[in-house]
Amino acid sequence: MASSNLTKLDWPLLTTKVAAHAQTEEGRSHCLAIIPTLERPEIENRWREVIALRDIARTGYKPPIGELKSPVKVFKASEKGQILEGPEFRIVCDILTATKKVISFASSFAPKSSLLQKLRASLYALPELAQLIEKTVDIDGQLKDDASPELAYLRQLKTNLRKRIEETIDRLLSPTAHREESGGVV
Repeated sequence: MASSNLTKLDWPLLTTKVAAHAQTEEGRSHCLAIIPTLERPEIENRWREVIALRDIARTGYKPPIGELKSPVKVFKASEKGQILEGPEFRIVCDILTATKKVISFASSFAPKSSLLQKLRASLYALPELAQLIEKTVDIDGQLKDDASPELAYLRQLKTNLRKRIEETIDRLLSPTAHREESGGVV
């Protein structure tokens, strides 16, 4: 589209207003970078599809997605075959949880919007993966003690050993132990 047409449309103002509704910094950046490339018939067709979404937005409803961390580094690491750590799995889980919320939103409002019907049909929240991550990684990205029976056993063993070491140190540092070593009367 010609620059003069974008000026007539107050395009920078429009993208700024749209970006203000984005829930993430990455989303805001994408909104600000939008440049129209469609011809008039396609624009009119899409506008008809968007009217229902406009009506939903005018009610003040926002999908309950929240802030998400960017998964770009996680995906790049995964593509390279790198081993992901707990915090990276937490990012994936948060995205899957948000996807589940978007699916619920799209399902609820799909009868009012063909765009939401299309969106709903294109999303899959990988519930088995989300459930596995939830079971094994806590909210801070740390591996849960009960992530596997082996890990639970090892962490319990570590706790028991730490306790025995602390007891031994306390016993060795106690005044009674010191008198025994120096041949004093107890």
